[in-house]
Amino acid sequence: MPYVRSNGLRIHYRVQGDGPPVVMQHGFSDSLQGWFAAGWVRELAAEFTLILIDARGHGASSKPHEARLYGAEHRVSDVLCVLDAEHITQCHYFGYSMGGWIGLNVAALAPERLSSLVLGGIHPYGQNMHIYRAGVTAGLDSWARQLTAAGAPLFDPQAAARILGNDVAALRAAVAEDRPPVNAFPAMHRLPTLLLAGDADPLLPDMERFARQLGTARLVVVPRANHVQAILDVGYLVPHVVRFLRDAHPCMNAPAFR
Repeated sequence: MPYVRSNGLRIHYRVQGDGPPVVMQHGFSDSLQGWFAAGWVRELAAEFTLILIDARGHGASSKPHEARLYGAEHRVSDVLCVLDAEHITQCHYFGYSMGGWIGLNVAALAPERLSSLVLGGIHPYGQNMHIYRAGVTAGLDSWARQLTAAGAPLFDPQAAARILGNDVAALRAAVAEDRPPVNAFPAMHRLPTLLLAGDADPLLPDMERFARQLGTARLVVVPRANHVQAILDVGYLVPHVVRFLRDAHPCMNAPAFR
């Protein structure tokens, strides 16, 4: 399994497919395996090189228990270390929820590495993480039940096992601090951006505000979907995402290719 070192931590990733590179970053308490299970890899790998990353604290990456190691600058460093290891100078970025928040921070801190952004279930205005702290403090069994119930009937049969395989102390550390606002707008005004949200996601009003403020972004709203379900409705979202990535591809510079 490929790993890179990022400020002393091991970050696990996988590369799948062929074509323009797309970093894919999962949500909180999942892993890169979730992209396979939901069907995203099957749908995208024929046309794109997918760089799937286990976020620190998740999957097969290192799981520190110190909250200070989950700051935005560390998360961005993890992504950049993977790109450098694969000799990728510029990429598309596809992130959902926590993965989308990481993408916002890449746009703020290293916009030159991005050619476009697909961000789901996230906005740049800051976020109180109490619901996540309370969820994991109640224990992984309870948290897995909550998530799989919220994702029904779209969650795959292995979802609960992925959630239960987490290190609860690492998850607590990852959400110990609320998310501050991210000033990604200077870069994102220049970057093609696609936003994704479920129509029943409590974050939707802020995502609509985000789309209006960006002006150039397109927001796709998934019908009959909450925050967990939206990214799992692959059949609905794939045409929108593939069309967007195809349109954004000519904006990429030649050195972006592996």
